[in-house]
Amino acid sequence: TEALYWWRLDTLITAGGSKYTEQNSSYSSTRARPQGPYNNLACPDNNCPVLVNGGKINKALSFDGNNDFMKIEGDNDSDFLSSKDFTVEARISPVTITGSDESLTALSKINGSYENYSLSVRKSDKSDSSTMIVDFTVFGNTFSLDSKKRWGEWMYVAGTFDHVRNAAILYVDGKTKSGHVDKPRVPDVIGPLYVGADYDSTSRTTVNYFKGKIDEVLYYNRVLTPAEL
Repeated sequence: TEALYWWRLDTLITAGGSKYTEQNSSYSSTRARPQGPYNNLACPDNNCPVLVNGGKINKALSFDGNNDFMKIEGDNDSDFLSSKDFTVEARISPVTITGSDESLTALSKINGSYENYSLSVRKSDKSDSSTMIVDFTVFGNTFSLDSKKRWGEWMYVAGTFDHVRNAAILYVDGKTKSGHVDKPRVPDVIGPLYVGADYDSTSRTTVNYFKGKIDEVLYYNRVLTPAEL
């Protein structure tokens, strides 16, 4: 299956005042786009996750839950318009939420005034607080699944959206949750894809910072089937 973007998160280098990830050059352009100005995940020097060993596959980025995040370098890539079909996926290993934290956002896409979609985790509302719930929010519609994984363990998460059928599906380690999406009447303007945080358009700040490790982030401009995932 061809990915439009594939971030292995095995490299973090500094250039031009910013740190950014670099796609593995051993991957051909049929698997992921060649390096370009709009497919590097970048971050400010003072708000960068740390490259660590012990990723799901090779290395991973470790986010501190305080202010670490990354986003697409350049906010005008039309590939991320959510009026199109899309699939996003990642491997995540979240750390236990404490204090006032409500959720940890692994991936999110903002259109400037409205959250288009996000993948996040929060504490389970069941008696066993050592497990978690994964949420896939699309245009304000949230689909949730209980994860059998415990905090600190690796899990696979993915979300798909079919813009013709207005249908979304959340995948968590083989489990699925699907449903209809009521799309709001807001313009789908071009905006960035965030990794490790959500964006509050009112305060114009990043929020719900992810704490833990993220690895193998992929984005497709079509709906993948369960067999492909």
